[in-house]
Amino acid sequence: GEKRESFVTIDNPEIILSSMKKKGDSYEIILYNAADKPQSAVIYIAGKKTKYDFKKYELRAINLI
Repeated sequence: GEKRESFVTIDNPEIILSSMKKKGDSYEIILYNAADKPQSAVIYIAGKKTKYDFKKYELRAINLI
């Protein structure tokens, strides 16, 4: 079959993509740190690479424009 790239890729297994929803002309993703200590992760969104730091058990919303 045809190999496809993921729209969102996270390099840390402790950071969970909880949801993704359309908001008008953009999207919002919700990420969750499942670890009981702070974590860092590089998030690749539509080919764009960004590093985020998370507090323990933090939920974070990221708006994609």
